[in-house]
Amino acid sequence: MPKRSNVSLRKKLVFSALATVAFFVLAEAGLWLAGVTTLIEREDPSQGFSGLLSVFERDGDVYRTRPANTPRPFNDQSFAVEKPAAGFRVFTLGGSSAYGYPGGAEAAFSSLLGEALAKKHPDRVIESINVGGVSYGMHRVSIVARQMLQYEPDVLVIYAGHNEFIEPAFYAALKSRVAGRAWLEHALAHSRIYTLARSALGAMSAKEQNSLEAIQVRLQSPRTYTIADKERIVADYRSRLKELLVAAEAAGVRVVLATVPCNLRDWPPAASLAEDLAAADRGRWTEALVAGRQAVLAASQAAAPDGKAANGTAIDTAVNQLEVAVHLAPDHAESNFLLGKAYELAERWTEADVAYRRACDADAAPNRRLTAINTATAELGELHGATVLDLDAQFAAESKHGLVGDNLIDDFVHPGRRGHQIIAWHVWDAIERAGWLGEMAAADRALFDELIADRKTRVKPRNAEWFFTQAVALQHRGSYDQAIAKYRQALEIDAGHVATLANLGSVLTTQGQYAEAVKLFEQALAIEADLDWVHNSLGLALIELERYEQAEQTLARALQLNPDLAEAHANLGLLAARRQQFEVAADHYQEAVKRNPDSAGVQSSLASVLNSLQRHDEALDACDRALRLQPDSATAHHNRGNALQGLGRLEEAVAAYAAALQLSPNLAVSLTNRGRVLTALGRPAEAADDFVAAAQLRPEDPESHHAAATALQASGRIDEAISHFRRALQLNPKDTAVRNNFGNCLLMAGKLSDAVQQYRRVLRGNPAAAGTHNNLGFALLRSGELDEAAEHLKRAVKLQPNYAEAYYNLGLLEMERRAFPRALEQLSRAISLRSDYVEALVARADLYRRQVRSEAALKDLDAAIRVAPQAAVLYLKRGEVKAYLDRHETALADFDAAVERGANLPLAFVRRGQQLESMGRYAQAAKDYQRAAELAPHRPEAHNNLAWLLATAPQEAVRDGERAIKHAEQALQLAARRNFGYMDTLAAAYAEAGRYEDAQRVQSEAIELAPESNREALAARLELYRAQQPYRQEPAQADD
Repeated sequence: MPKRSNVSLRKKLVFSALATVAFFVLAEAGLWLAGVTTLIEREDPSQGFSGLLSVFERDGDVYRTRPANTPRPFNDQSFAVEKPAAGFRVFTLGGSSAYGYPGGAEAAFSSLLGEALAKKHPDRVIESINVGGVSYGMHRVSIVARQMLQYEPDVLVIYAGHNEFIEPAFYAALKSRVAGRAWLEHALAHSRIYTLARSALGAMSAKEQNSLEAIQVRLQSPRTYTIADKERIVADYRSRLKELLVAAEAAGVRVVLATVPCNLRDWPPAASLAEDLAAADRGRWTEALVAGRQAVLAASQAAAPDGKAANGTAIDTAVNQLEVAVHLAPDHAESNFLLGKAYELAERWTEADVAYRRACDADAAPNRRLTAINTATAELGELHGATVLDLDAQFAAESKHGLVGDNLIDDFVHPGRRGHQIIAWHVWDAIERAGWLGEMAAADRALFDELIADRKTRVKPRNAEWFFTQAVALQHRGSYDQAIAKYRQALEIDAGHVATLANLGSVLTTQGQYAEAVKLFEQALAIEADLDWVHNSLGLALIELERYEQAEQTLARALQLNPDLAEAHANLGLLAARRQQFEVAADHYQEAVKRNPDSAGVQSSLASVLNSLQRHDEALDACDRALRLQPDSATAHHNRGNALQGLGRLEEAVAAYAAALQLSPNLAVSLTNRGRVLTALGRPAEAADDFVAAAQLRPEDPESHHAAATALQASGRIDEAISHFRRALQLNPKDTAVRNNFGNCLLMAGKLSDAVQQYRRVLRGNPAAAGTHNNLGFALLRSGELDEAAEHLKRAVKLQPNYAEAYYNLGLLEMERRAFPRALEQLSRAISLRSDYVEALVARADLYRRQVRSEAALKDLDAAIRVAPQAAVLYLKRGEVKAYLDRHETALADFDAAVERGANLPLAFVRRGQQLESMGRYAQAAKDYQRAAELAPHRPEAHNNLAWLLATAPQEAVRDGERAIKHAEQALQLAARRNFGYMDTLAAAYAEAGRYEDAQRVQSEAIELAPESNREALAARLELYRAQQPYRQEPAQADD
């Protein structure tokens, strides 16, 4: 039996622990030998939020900026460990403006400040250390400041306030992070095993990146902030700044605190919200904003080279309209910015400055300081004894008309060379006046100017960051070609500049150059693989290239890196929509809305897919949310029009599309959709205008030309329709549906041979097209080629046995052959297939009238009217049948209905006039005949009817011989040949006017032309004229 071990549990645990430690020690040693560096050597795992890793580390007898393999946020600076006895140490803190971006510390005001202090005080050892951090806001500046206090500073210069909105994700993490977690992460970052494991798992999320790329994030996908959001962030800025000042006071360190200027004049707001715009004011506000925007553009283009505007009317319009827009939506950034432009054009400089500042404060995606931040800076500085410099005011004083723009700021916040000189001068002057180096005196301007002149002789060549900054500014202003050129210059200097690669890819994406954009994004990711926003941008470009599977994988990677990236969810929604997977698309857009509820674009995209799902009520709600956020979103108005159209609220849909087009006149899809709604509303002329405008915007799109052609044909503009049909077929000659419709249009235009040619071409490619056989048969029928027409019509019904239209055309063909029984059979077959077939009912009614089957004709016409109660011609035809049956009152009622529904239908007035005349209502009949002549001045019968009544009416008050002569002569002039009836009328008119010789002459000619059956009546009237007597009708005796 084996001997039992006496090792205790405690010893076992100790042994296991030692073995584990030994394993990790050996593993660490192995990784060290393999050259694996620790995370702490490469980066700060807390990205500056914990304060556990200092900016500087000791290197012998100096402190140096801690090295990093990744792009670091600080300049390479150094200073003595032991502060010299005569030393004067200044730390400059802040964001990228204090850093000196894009030129670095040498270009920053802190460098010039150090030189000035050293030149002025050669007996002192001046150390001016730049600790500006790219993308650093006050939440991290205050941490860095507390670190700097341990290095015996004499002065802290704080130039901050622009980055308070740039890293909201960082900011939330800082407030919620448990202190123990920061310590643990800091400790683990010293382990190579942890570093290797973290890299393998791709744990570094896009949220945990800083450096220059943060600038790109703000421009690419800006998060929007409400007024309440801004107030919270300003309060937090105030709290962090107070902590800094209190710490400096406690350490006895002096502080120079500056308000920070920004580009007000030449940097438009990144995003605009109209939270305070009432729904009832939306239309008026949109109208004012669009009119104001257009007027500013017109006035700017008309401005003289010296800047003075030449178009006073446009300026007045701009000011007036934009004042209305700002009054209705005071916190809409773009409205205020444009009003600033209008005031500037009007040379109202102070008002322009106020408007520009309001625009900056109202920017819904702020990447510049707010006025409230500068106010907090000044108030807290005064309260805690800091030296406060109002550099915002100083920049205004140095700018023409007090408007700060590109003259001093390179982009949106980063001072240019002259801007850094102004800051350096005022900081130096403040230090000298305070007497912190001895005597209190103003700074030496001449000495300062010497330093500036000397610096000009040692200007460094522009680096990639400089070109990058210029490109960003140009991109923001929409100058894409210039931006692309600057980005390419940056890449010539530094081909691996990640932000440039990504930004250039983004610009090229907006310009439709997707293939090159993809290559640039892939290059960027080859350098830094875990940038979520670059994966997102790459995914979008891949979608546009229809590389859907790759796009899906790329966007999934973006979300793996940052699950809260709303833009990636939105692009997945776009991808699903392109794949016609609208339910999936809606889910993704909902996820994007959850993460960024203030994005009007996401809300509008959600509405688009909801419309595709026929969920129009929900789509309408999403559009209304979008428009509350961005009332000038043309896309949201368009999608709202689609939702209203889907709900059957057509007039409202027209208004919504009009709003979209007011904002974006070249939105072809809105023109097309409004054209469809106008067509449904029975407004073909307006619809045709919209379709034509859409085709002009899409000259290479055959479907747009087809839609325009169809609408023009419906509105009677046949020649224009033919032109668009021809263009559609030039672009897509194989589209048989368009060619068939083109044939229909040619048929309507009476171009029968051309129509036949088009139909034959369709049938060569598709001999089984029943519709085209029918159309060709009808065209041949119209051409008189009855036998071939019958072949094609019979072929149509063979291919499609229930083809009512083909049976109808066969009925017309048999009527043309005067084979009335067969015609009746075919028409009845058509009606049996379609009981609401109005044309067939009318044709059969006409056939019944020929057969003197008036009651049957009335029955068909009654049925037709039930189907089309607004069709004037149907009442006209029914009235004719009733008049034939001497049902005068009901016939008159039908003629009244025809006139009411066809106010411009001449025959309706003629028939009613005839009915009134037969009923002895001559004066009323004369009015109707007169109206018919006015509506159809080139129709001789209209003039003849009026002339006959004016010449022969039994009532003297109705007769007017001279007017009768005028209309009778006009009838004869218009007639294609000499007409005995019209001559009979003219003779009666002459007799009524007392011109009996002319009456006898014309009547004799009429008798010669008239057939034998008419000569007796004509001869009787001739005898009256020879007896010097006019002809009078017998008074009517009508019974219903």
